[in-house]
Amino acid sequence: MPTQDRRTFVGSLAAVGLAGAPAAAQTRWNAGPVRHIIPTASHNALQLKTSFSAALEAAPVLEVDGRRVSGVATAADRRHWRFDVRGLAPDRGHQLRLLAGRHGSTDPWTLRTTPPPGANPPRFRLLAFTCAGGDEETAANGRRAYIPLATRRALLQRGLSFAPDAVLAIGDHVYWDQESGLRRTGGQPSPLNQRIGMFAPPAARAENARILETVGRRQVADLYGVELRSTPSWFVRDDHDYFENDEFYGDRGTFPASPMHRQLTDQLQAMFWPEFLPDPNRPASLPGSGRSFGTLRWGKLFEALLYDCRGYMTVAASGAHFVPPSVEAWIAARSRDRTIRHVAQTPSTPWGWTAGKWGEWYPDVLGADGRPAAGTAKPGWREGWFAQHQRLLALAGSRGRDSLSISGDLHAVGAGRIRRCGDVTPAAGVHSLLTGPLGSDDLAFPSAFRGTPPFVPAALDLETHQAPLEKAGFTLVDVTPGDLRIRQFAWRSPTPEAAIADLQPILDKVIPTT
Repeated sequence: MPTQDRRTFVGSLAAVGLAGAPAAAQTRWNAGPVRHIIPTASHNALQLKTSFSAALEAAPVLEVDGRRVSGVATAADRRHWRFDVRGLAPDRGHQLRLLAGRHGSTDPWTLRTTPPPGANPPRFRLLAFTCAGGDEETAANGRRAYIPLATRRALLQRGLSFAPDAVLAIGDHVYWDQESGLRRTGGQPSPLNQRIGMFAPPAARAENARILETVGRRQVADLYGVELRSTPSWFVRDDHDYFENDEFYGDRGTFPASPMHRQLTDQLQAMFWPEFLPDPNRPASLPGSGRSFGTLRWGKLFEALLYDCRGYMTVAASGAHFVPPSVEAWIAARSRDRTIRHVAQTPSTPWGWTAGKWGEWYPDVLGADGRPAAGTAKPGWREGWFAQHQRLLALAGSRGRDSLSISGDLHAVGAGRIRRCGDVTPAAGVHSLLTGPLGSDDLAFPSAFRGTPPFVPAALDLETHQAPLEKAGFTLVDVTPGDLRIRQFAWRSPTPEAAIADLQPILDKVIPTT
Protein backbone atom coordinates (compact mmCIF):
# COMPACT_ATOMS: atom_id res chain seq x y z
CA MET A 1 0.00 0.00 0.00
CA PRO A 2 1.60 3.32 -0.95
CA THR A 3 2.26 5.87 1.74
CA GLN A 4 -0.76 8.12 2.21
CA ASP A 5 -2.51 10.13 4.88
CA ARG A 6 -4.01 7.69 7.40
CA ARG A 7 -7.35 9.49 7.58
CA THR A 8 -7.64 9.22 3.80
CA PHE A 9 -6.88 5.50 3.99
CA VAL A 10 -9.38 4.77 6.76
CA GLY A 11 -11.93 6.91 5.00
CA SER A 12 -11.50 4.81 1.87
CA LEU A 13 -12.19 1.70 3.96
CA ALA A 14 -15.38 3.29 5.24
CA ALA A 15 -16.45 4.04 1.69
CA VAL A 16 -16.36 0.34 0.80
CA GLY A 17 -18.01 -0.73 4.05
CA LEU A 18 -14.95 -2.08 5.87
CA ALA A 19 -14.32 0.48 8.62
CA GLY A 20 -17.41 -0.52 10.59
CA ALA A 21 -16.96 -4.28 10.11
CA PRO A 22 -15.70 -6.73 12.73
CA ALA A 23 -12.00 -7.54 12.58
CA ALA A 24 -12.62 -11.03 11.20
CA ALA A 25 -14.43 -9.57 8.19
CA GLN A 26 -11.46 -7.46 7.09
CA THR A 27 -9.70 -9.84 4.73
CA ARG A 28 -8.02 -7.36 2.42
CA TRP A 29 -4.95 -6.98 4.62
CA ASN A 30 -2.90 -10.13 5.15
CA ALA A 31 -1.60 -10.50 8.73
CA GLY A 32 0.32 -13.66 7.86
CA PRO A 33 1.64 -15.30 11.05
CA VAL A 34 0.93 -12.25 13.23
CA ARG A 35 -1.69 -12.54 15.96
CA HIS A 36 -1.67 -8.94 17.21
CA ILE A 37 0.06 -5.59 16.66
CA ILE A 38 -0.17 -2.60 19.00
CA PRO A 39 2.08 0.34 18.06
CA THR A 40 2.96 3.65 19.63
CA ALA A 41 4.85 6.62 18.22
CA SER A 42 6.64 9.85 18.96
CA HIS A 43 7.93 12.44 16.51
CA ASN A 44 11.09 10.41 15.82
CA ALA A 45 10.43 6.86 17.05
CA LEU A 46 8.07 3.91 16.87
CA GLN A 47 7.53 0.92 19.12
CA LEU A 48 5.46 -2.15 18.28
CA LYS A 49 4.34 -5.00 20.50
CA THR A 50 3.44 -8.09 18.52
CA SER A 51 2.59 -11.73 19.02
CA PHE A 52 2.73 -14.59 16.54
CA SER A 53 0.59 -17.68 16.10
CA ALA A 54 3.62 -19.95 16.59
CA ALA A 55 6.99 -19.79 18.32
CA LEU A 56 9.71 -18.34 16.08
CA GLU A 57 13.11 -19.97 15.85
CA ALA A 58 14.78 -16.75 14.65
CA ALA A 59 13.97 -13.15 15.47
CA PRO A 60 11.36 -11.62 13.17
CA VAL A 61 12.25 -8.50 11.21
CA LEU A 62 10.33 -5.25 10.85
CA GLU A 63 10.94 -3.44 7.60
CA VAL A 64 10.61 0.34 8.01
CA ASP A 65 10.87 2.22 4.71
CA GLY A 66 13.19 -0.57 3.52
CA ARG A 67 15.33 -0.50 6.68
CA ARG A 68 15.39 -3.74 8.69
CA VAL A 69 14.99 -3.87 12.48
CA SER A 70 15.20 -7.16 14.39
CA GLY A 71 12.65 -7.95 17.07
CA VAL A 72 13.48 -8.57 20.72
CA ALA A 73 11.74 -11.50 22.39
CA THR A 74 9.63 -10.42 25.40
CA ALA A 75 8.69 -13.91 26.62
CA ALA A 76 10.39 -17.29 26.80
CA ASP A 77 7.78 -18.80 24.47
CA ARG A 78 9.23 -16.78 21.54
CA ARG A 79 5.75 -15.82 20.39
CA HIS A 80 5.95 -12.24 21.74
CA TRP A 81 8.28 -9.62 20.27
CA ARG A 82 9.05 -5.93 20.61
CA PHE A 83 10.34 -3.65 17.85
CA ASP A 84 12.01 -0.33 18.63
CA VAL A 85 12.75 2.06 15.77
CA ARG A 86 14.59 5.34 16.33
CA GLY A 87 15.80 8.22 14.18
CA LEU A 88 12.67 8.56 12.05
CA ALA A 89 11.40 11.65 10.25
CA PRO A 90 8.53 13.39 12.09
CA ASP A 91 4.95 13.72 10.92
CA ARG A 92 5.42 11.23 8.14
CA GLY A 93 3.75 7.95 7.15
CA HIS A 94 6.34 5.18 7.37
CA GLN A 95 5.77 1.98 5.42
CA LEU A 96 6.14 -1.15 7.53
CA ARG A 97 6.12 -4.90 6.96
CA LEU A 98 6.76 -7.81 9.33
CA LEU A 99 8.85 -10.78 8.15
CA ALA A 100 8.98 -14.04 10.10
CA GLY A 101 11.13 -16.31 7.98
CA ARG A 102 9.49 -19.59 7.01
CA HIS A 103 6.37 -18.57 8.96
CA GLY A 104 5.56 -15.92 6.38
CA SER A 105 5.06 -12.15 6.36
CA THR A 106 2.38 -9.50 6.55
CA ASP A 107 1.25 -7.18 3.83
CA PRO A 108 2.81 -3.68 4.06
CA TRP A 109 1.04 -1.01 6.07
CA THR A 110 1.59 2.61 7.06
CA LEU A 111 2.17 4.09 10.52
CA ARG A 112 2.71 7.80 11.03
CA THR A 113 5.09 9.52 13.43
CA THR A 114 3.69 12.46 15.42
CA PRO A 115 4.37 16.13 14.61
CA PRO A 116 7.66 17.51 15.96
CA PRO A 117 7.49 19.26 19.35
CA GLY A 118 7.81 22.72 17.83
CA ALA A 119 5.15 22.26 15.16
CA ASN A 120 1.72 23.94 15.14
CA PRO A 121 -0.63 21.30 13.72
CA PRO A 122 -4.12 22.66 13.00
CA ARG A 123 -6.03 19.75 14.55
CA PHE A 124 -5.80 16.47 16.46
CA ARG A 125 -8.35 13.70 16.97
CA LEU A 126 -8.23 11.25 19.89
CA LEU A 127 -10.23 8.04 20.38
CA ALA A 128 -10.40 7.16 24.10
CA PHE A 129 -12.00 4.36 26.08
CA THR A 130 -11.51 2.34 29.26
CA CYS A 131 -12.15 -1.14 30.65
CA ALA A 132 -11.66 -3.01 27.39
CA GLY A 133 -10.58 -6.19 29.20
CA GLY A 134 -12.53 -9.04 30.72
CA ASP A 135 -12.89 -12.66 29.66
CA GLU A 136 -16.12 -13.05 27.73
CA GLU A 137 -16.88 -16.32 29.56
CA THR A 138 -17.26 -14.49 32.90
CA ALA A 139 -20.90 -14.73 33.96
CA ALA A 140 -23.13 -15.49 36.95
CA ASN A 141 -26.80 -16.36 37.20
CA GLY A 142 -27.22 -15.94 33.48
CA ARG A 143 -25.78 -12.41 33.41
CA ARG A 144 -22.53 -11.43 31.72
CA ALA A 145 -19.78 -9.27 33.17
CA TYR A 146 -18.29 -8.40 29.76
CA ILE A 147 -19.73 -8.13 26.28
CA PRO A 148 -18.45 -10.62 23.67
CA LEU A 149 -15.17 -9.84 21.92
CA ALA A 150 -17.00 -9.58 18.60
CA THR A 151 -19.15 -6.78 20.04
CA ARG A 152 -16.12 -5.02 21.48
CA ARG A 153 -14.43 -5.23 18.09
CA ALA A 154 -17.51 -3.70 16.48
CA LEU A 155 -17.35 -0.76 18.93
CA LEU A 156 -13.63 -0.39 18.31
CA GLN A 157 -14.20 -0.40 14.56
CA ARG A 158 -16.89 2.26 14.91
CA GLY A 159 -14.41 4.43 16.80
CA LEU A 160 -11.65 3.79 14.26
CA SER A 161 -14.02 4.63 11.40
CA PHE A 162 -13.63 8.30 12.47
CA ALA A 163 -9.91 8.05 11.61
CA PRO A 164 -8.44 9.16 14.96
CA ASP A 165 -4.83 10.28 15.04
CA ALA A 166 -4.27 8.35 18.27
CA VAL A 167 -5.92 5.81 20.57
CA LEU A 168 -5.91 6.14 24.36
CA ALA A 169 -6.88 3.03 26.36
CA ILE A 170 -7.23 4.00 30.02
CA GLY A 171 -6.81 1.08 32.35
CA ASP A 172 -8.31 -2.33 33.03
CA HIS A 173 -6.90 -3.93 29.91
CA VAL A 174 -7.31 -7.28 31.67
CA TYR A 175 -9.40 -8.63 34.53
CA TRP A 176 -7.87 -11.52 36.44
CA ASP A 177 -8.30 -10.49 40.08
CA GLN A 178 -6.53 -12.63 42.65
CA GLU A 179 -7.41 -12.03 46.33
CA SER A 180 -10.34 -9.74 45.56
CA GLY A 181 -11.62 -12.24 43.00
CA LEU A 182 -11.49 -15.11 45.47
CA ARG A 183 -13.29 -13.05 48.11
CA ARG A 184 -16.14 -12.45 45.67
CA THR A 185 -16.52 -16.20 45.11
CA GLY A 186 -16.26 -17.30 48.74
CA GLY A 187 -12.63 -18.40 48.42
CA GLN A 188 -13.18 -20.86 45.57
CA PRO A 189 -11.75 -20.14 42.11
CA SER A 190 -14.40 -19.87 39.42
CA PRO A 191 -14.51 -22.61 36.77
CA LEU A 192 -12.70 -20.21 34.41
CA ASN A 193 -10.00 -19.53 37.03
CA GLN A 194 -9.65 -23.26 37.66
CA ARG A 195 -9.22 -23.95 33.96
CA ILE A 196 -6.69 -21.18 33.25
CA GLY A 197 -5.02 -20.90 36.67
CA MET A 198 -4.24 -18.49 39.49
CA PHE A 199 -0.87 -16.87 40.15
CA ALA A 200 1.43 -18.19 42.88
CA PRO A 201 4.89 -17.02 43.98
CA PRO A 202 7.52 -16.56 42.76
CA ALA A 203 6.60 -14.21 39.92
CA ALA A 204 9.11 -15.87 37.57
CA ARG A 205 7.46 -19.27 37.97
CA ALA A 206 6.83 -20.95 34.60
CA GLU A 207 3.16 -21.57 35.38
CA ASN A 208 2.67 -17.82 35.93
CA ALA A 209 4.09 -17.15 32.48
CA ARG A 210 1.58 -19.55 30.95
CA ILE A 211 -1.30 -17.86 32.77
CA LEU A 212 -0.12 -14.40 31.69
CA GLU A 213 0.07 -15.50 28.06
CA THR A 214 -3.41 -17.03 28.18
CA VAL A 215 -5.03 -14.05 29.92
CA GLY A 216 -3.32 -11.51 27.67
CA ARG A 217 -4.12 -13.46 24.52
CA ARG A 218 -7.81 -13.85 25.36
CA GLN A 219 -8.34 -10.29 26.61
CA VAL A 220 -5.85 -8.15 24.65
CA ALA A 221 -4.51 -9.88 21.54
CA ASP A 222 -7.82 -11.45 20.56
CA LEU A 223 -9.59 -8.11 21.01
CA TYR A 224 -7.28 -5.80 19.08
CA GLY A 225 -5.79 -8.22 16.58
CA VAL A 226 -4.14 -6.04 13.95
CA GLU A 227 -6.77 -3.29 13.93
CA LEU A 228 -4.52 -0.70 15.62
CA ARG A 229 -1.57 -1.25 13.29
CA SER A 230 -1.91 2.20 11.66
CA THR A 231 -3.02 4.11 14.77
CA PRO A 232 -0.40 4.93 17.45
CA SER A 233 -1.77 3.91 20.83
CA TRP A 234 -1.15 4.77 24.46
CA PHE A 235 -2.18 2.36 27.26
CA VAL A 236 -2.53 3.58 30.88
CA ARG A 237 -2.58 1.08 33.77
CA ASP A 238 -5.25 0.86 36.46
CA ASP A 239 -6.08 -1.46 39.35
CA HIS A 240 -7.20 -4.59 37.49
CA ASP A 241 -4.02 -4.50 35.40
CA TYR A 242 -2.27 -5.31 38.71
CA PHE A 243 -4.63 -8.29 39.12
CA GLU A 244 -6.71 -6.83 41.95
CA ASN A 245 -9.77 -4.67 42.44
CA ASP A 246 -9.35 -1.66 44.75
CA GLU A 247 -10.94 -2.99 47.95
CA PHE A 248 -10.46 -2.51 51.67
CA TYR A 249 -10.79 -5.54 53.93
CA GLY A 250 -11.07 -4.79 57.64
CA ASP A 251 -7.66 -3.28 58.26
CA ARG A 252 -5.92 -3.29 54.87
CA GLY A 253 -6.45 -2.60 51.22
CA THR A 254 -5.49 -4.46 48.06
CA PHE A 255 -3.07 -1.66 47.15
CA PRO A 256 -0.23 -0.69 46.96
CA ALA A 257 0.36 -3.53 44.54
CA SER A 258 2.52 -6.33 45.86
CA PRO A 259 6.02 -6.71 44.37
CA MET A 260 4.92 -9.96 42.72
CA HIS A 261 1.87 -8.37 41.12
CA ARG A 262 3.94 -5.44 39.87
CA GLN A 263 6.41 -7.87 38.29
CA LEU A 264 3.60 -9.81 36.66
CA THR A 265 2.05 -6.61 35.30
CA ASP A 266 5.39 -5.52 33.89
CA GLN A 267 5.70 -8.85 32.10
CA LEU A 268 2.14 -8.67 30.79
CA GLN A 269 2.84 -5.24 29.31
CA ALA A 270 6.16 -6.41 27.92
CA MET A 271 4.25 -8.99 25.90
CA PHE A 272 1.13 -7.13 24.83
CA TRP A 273 1.17 -3.30 24.75
CA PRO A 274 3.86 -0.61 24.33
CA GLU A 275 5.67 1.33 27.00
CA PHE A 276 5.68 5.14 26.81
CA LEU A 277 8.43 6.44 24.55
CA PRO A 278 11.00 8.88 25.98
CA ASP A 279 10.05 12.54 26.25
CA PRO A 280 12.72 15.21 26.86
CA ASN A 281 10.25 17.04 29.13
CA ARG A 282 9.57 13.96 31.27
CA PRO A 283 12.37 13.13 33.71
CA ALA A 284 13.87 9.71 33.09
CA SER A 285 14.05 9.35 36.88
CA LEU A 286 10.27 9.00 37.25
CA PRO A 287 9.40 5.57 38.63
CA GLY A 288 8.00 2.87 36.41
CA SER A 289 10.53 2.89 33.55
CA GLY A 290 8.07 4.35 31.05
CA ARG A 291 5.25 2.03 32.06
CA SER A 292 3.23 4.08 34.57
CA PHE A 293 3.77 7.73 33.58
CA GLY A 294 3.92 9.05 30.05
CA THR A 295 3.09 11.71 27.49
CA LEU A 296 0.91 11.89 24.41
CA ARG A 297 2.26 14.95 22.60
CA TRP A 298 0.94 16.46 19.36
CA GLY A 299 3.32 19.31 18.52
CA LYS A 300 2.47 22.48 20.44
CA LEU A 301 -1.25 21.87 20.05
CA PHE A 302 -1.92 19.16 22.65
CA GLU A 303 -0.22 17.25 25.43
CA ALA A 304 -1.86 14.59 27.59
CA LEU A 305 -0.15 13.75 30.87
CA LEU A 306 -0.84 10.06 31.49
CA TYR A 307 -0.58 8.78 35.03
CA ASP A 308 -1.27 5.48 36.72
CA CYS A 309 -2.85 6.08 40.15
CA ARG A 310 -2.38 2.49 41.42
CA GLY A 311 1.14 1.27 40.87
CA TYR A 312 2.78 3.80 43.19
CA MET A 313 -0.04 4.93 45.48
CA THR A 314 0.72 5.02 49.20
CA VAL A 315 -1.55 4.50 52.20
CA ALA A 316 0.59 6.01 54.95
CA ALA A 317 -1.48 7.94 57.51
CA SER A 318 0.44 11.11 56.59
CA GLY A 319 1.53 12.11 53.11
CA ALA A 320 -0.56 9.50 51.29
CA HIS A 321 -0.68 10.00 47.53
CA PHE A 322 -1.89 8.41 44.32
CA VAL A 323 1.22 9.50 42.39
CA PRO A 324 4.67 10.14 43.88
CA PRO A 325 5.86 13.71 44.55
CA SER A 326 8.27 13.51 41.59
CA VAL A 327 5.36 12.73 39.26
CA GLU A 328 3.27 15.54 40.71
CA ALA A 329 6.19 17.91 40.14
CA TRP A 330 6.36 16.79 36.49
CA ILE A 331 2.60 17.36 36.06
CA ALA A 332 3.00 20.82 37.59
CA ALA A 333 5.88 21.75 35.32
CA ARG A 334 4.03 20.65 32.18
CA SER A 335 0.83 22.38 33.30
CA ARG A 336 2.75 25.66 33.59
CA ASP A 337 4.28 25.38 30.10
CA ARG A 338 2.36 28.02 28.15
CA THR A 339 3.96 27.01 24.85
CA ILE A 340 1.52 24.07 24.74
CA ARG A 341 -1.95 25.19 23.70
CA HIS A 342 -3.92 22.42 25.46
CA VAL A 343 -2.71 20.26 28.35
CA ALA A 344 -4.96 17.43 29.52
CA GLN A 345 -4.53 15.43 32.70
CA THR A 346 -5.28 11.73 32.32
CA PRO A 347 -5.38 10.01 35.71
CA SER A 348 -6.42 6.37 35.75
CA THR A 349 -8.81 7.22 38.62
CA PRO A 350 -11.33 9.85 37.46
CA TRP A 351 -12.21 13.28 38.71
CA GLY A 352 -15.81 14.39 39.16
CA TRP A 353 -17.63 11.21 40.20
CA THR A 354 -17.46 8.43 42.77
CA ALA A 355 -18.97 5.00 43.34
CA GLY A 356 -18.28 5.11 47.07
CA LYS A 357 -15.37 2.70 46.77
CA TRP A 358 -12.14 2.74 48.74
CA GLY A 359 -9.39 3.74 46.30
CA GLU A 360 -10.84 7.04 45.04
CA TRP A 361 -9.83 10.69 45.34
CA TYR A 362 -13.00 11.40 47.35
CA PRO A 363 -14.17 10.45 50.89
CA ASP A 364 -17.77 9.71 49.89
CA VAL A 365 -19.19 6.38 51.02
CA LEU A 366 -22.52 4.60 50.63
CA GLY A 367 -24.77 3.88 53.56
CA ALA A 368 -26.57 0.62 54.25
CA ASP A 369 -29.47 1.87 52.14
CA GLY A 370 -27.23 2.28 49.08
CA ARG A 371 -27.35 6.07 49.21
CA PRO A 372 -24.47 8.50 49.81
CA ALA A 373 -23.92 8.74 53.55
CA ALA A 374 -22.69 12.25 54.39
CA GLY A 375 -20.35 12.46 57.35
CA THR A 376 -19.63 8.73 57.42
CA ALA A 377 -15.95 7.80 57.46
CA LYS A 378 -14.72 5.64 54.59
CA PRO A 379 -12.62 2.79 56.04
CA GLY A 380 -8.99 3.01 55.00
CA TRP A 381 -9.43 6.17 52.95
CA ARG A 382 -6.65 8.80 53.22
CA GLU A 383 -6.97 12.60 53.30
CA GLY A 384 -3.71 12.84 51.34
CA TRP A 385 -5.43 11.48 48.24
CA PHE A 386 -7.96 14.31 48.25
CA ALA A 387 -5.26 16.88 49.04
CA GLN A 388 -3.32 15.75 45.96
CA HIS A 389 -6.50 15.93 43.88
CA GLN A 390 -6.95 19.54 44.96
CA ARG A 391 -3.42 20.49 43.95
CA LEU A 392 -3.76 18.79 40.56
CA LEU A 393 -7.20 20.32 39.94
CA ALA A 394 -5.84 23.79 40.74
CA LEU A 395 -3.05 23.23 38.19
CA ALA A 396 -5.53 22.13 35.53
CA GLY A 397 -7.65 25.22 36.10
CA SER A 398 -4.79 27.69 36.14
CA ARG A 399 -3.86 27.72 32.46
CA GLY A 400 -6.15 30.57 31.40
CA ARG A 401 -8.39 28.44 29.15
CA ASP A 402 -10.71 25.48 29.61
CA SER A 403 -8.96 22.12 29.84
CA LEU A 404 -9.73 18.41 30.03
CA SER A 405 -9.32 15.57 32.46
CA ILE A 406 -9.77 12.25 30.63
CA SER A 407 -10.32 9.07 32.64
CA GLY A 408 -12.07 5.73 32.80
CA ASP A 409 -12.44 3.24 35.68
CA LEU A 410 -16.12 3.85 36.56
CA HIS A 411 -17.65 1.81 33.69
CA ALA A 412 -19.74 4.70 32.40
CA VAL A 413 -19.91 7.35 29.68
CA GLY A 414 -20.17 10.85 31.09
CA ALA A 415 -18.89 14.42 31.02
CA GLY A 416 -19.08 17.53 33.15
CA ARG A 417 -17.36 20.76 34.12
CA ILE A 418 -15.90 21.01 37.63
CA ARG A 419 -16.84 24.50 38.82
CA ARG A 420 -15.61 23.99 42.38
CA CYS A 421 -14.23 21.27 44.61
CA GLY A 422 -13.88 22.04 48.30
CA ASP A 423 -11.82 25.19 48.59
CA VAL A 424 -10.55 25.03 44.98
CA THR A 425 -12.39 27.05 42.34
CA PRO A 426 -10.55 26.61 39.03
CA ALA A 427 -9.79 29.91 37.32
CA ALA A 428 -10.78 28.28 33.99
CA GLY A 429 -13.14 25.41 33.26
CA VAL A 430 -11.93 21.87 33.91
CA HIS A 431 -14.05 19.42 31.95
CA SER A 432 -13.86 15.84 33.21
CA LEU A 433 -14.62 13.00 30.79
CA LEU A 434 -15.58 9.42 31.62
CA THR A 435 -14.56 7.91 28.30
CA GLY A 436 -16.87 4.89 28.34
CA PRO A 437 -15.97 1.22 28.85
CA LEU A 438 -15.34 -0.77 25.70
CA GLY A 439 -16.08 -4.16 27.27
CA SER A 440 -18.45 -3.83 30.25
CA ASP A 441 -21.75 -5.64 30.55
CA ASP A 442 -24.40 -6.07 33.27
CA LEU A 443 -22.31 -7.38 36.18
CA ALA A 444 -19.43 -4.94 35.67
CA PHE A 445 -21.49 -1.75 35.86
CA PRO A 446 -21.31 0.00 39.25
CA SER A 447 -25.06 -0.29 39.84
CA ALA A 448 -24.62 -4.07 39.92
CA PHE A 449 -21.14 -4.31 41.41
CA ARG A 450 -21.24 -1.37 43.87
CA GLY A 451 -24.97 -0.90 44.33
CA THR A 452 -24.96 2.60 42.86
CA PRO A 453 -24.37 4.37 39.57
CA PRO A 454 -21.55 6.94 39.62
CA PHE A 455 -22.59 10.03 41.59
CA VAL A 456 -21.11 13.48 42.19
CA PRO A 457 -19.06 13.74 45.40
CA ALA A 458 -20.39 16.05 48.11
CA ALA A 459 -17.41 18.39 47.82
CA LEU A 460 -17.98 19.10 44.12
CA ASP A 461 -20.04 21.60 42.21
CA LEU A 462 -20.31 19.91 38.82
CA GLU A 463 -22.05 21.23 35.72
CA THR A 464 -23.24 18.09 33.92
CA HIS A 465 -22.75 17.77 30.17
CA GLN A 466 -23.67 14.08 30.07
CA ALA A 467 -24.88 12.28 33.19
CA PRO A 468 -22.93 9.02 33.66
CA LEU A 469 -24.56 6.35 31.55
CA GLU A 470 -23.89 2.69 32.33
CA LYS A 471 -23.31 1.51 28.80
CA ALA A 472 -20.36 0.35 26.74
CA GLY A 473 -18.89 3.09 24.59
CA PHE A 474 -16.08 5.45 23.72
CA THR A 475 -15.21 9.15 23.40
CA LEU A 476 -13.82 11.19 20.54
CA VAL A 477 -11.95 14.42 21.31
CA ASP A 478 -11.23 16.85 18.47
CA VAL A 479 -8.67 19.52 19.32
CA THR A 480 -8.00 22.76 17.45
CA PRO A 481 -6.26 25.90 18.73
CA GLY A 482 -9.64 27.52 19.45
CA ASP A 483 -11.87 24.74 20.77
CA LEU A 484 -12.34 21.21 22.05
CA ARG A 485 -15.11 19.08 20.58
CA ILE A 486 -16.34 16.17 22.70
CA ARG A 487 -18.39 13.36 21.17
CA GLN A 488 -19.48 10.42 23.31
CA PHE A 489 -20.99 7.15 22.07
CA ALA A 490 -22.83 4.48 24.05
CA TRP A 491 -24.38 1.07 23.39
CA ARG A 492 -25.94 -1.65 25.52
CA SER A 493 -28.11 -4.65 24.79
CA PRO A 494 -30.92 -5.21 24.01
CA THR A 495 -30.07 -2.66 21.31
CA PRO A 496 -29.02 -4.84 18.34
CA GLU A 497 -25.30 -5.16 17.76
CA ALA A 498 -25.89 -4.22 14.12
CA ALA A 499 -26.70 -0.70 15.31
CA ILE A 500 -23.07 -0.18 16.36
CA ALA A 501 -21.92 0.29 12.76
CA ASP A 502 -23.91 3.54 12.57
CA LEU A 503 -23.76 4.52 16.23
CA GLN A 504 -24.36 8.25 16.74
CA PRO A 505 -23.09 10.39 19.63
CA ILE A 506 -25.17 10.83 22.76
CA LEU A 507 -23.15 14.00 23.45
CA ASP A 508 -21.69 16.38 20.89
CA LYS A 509 -20.33 19.44 22.67
CA VAL A 510 -17.92 22.12 21.52
CA ILE A 511 -15.96 23.92 24.24
CA PRO A 512 -14.49 27.24 23.07
CA THR A 513 -11.03 27.86 24.50
CA THR A 514 -10.01 31.20 23.01
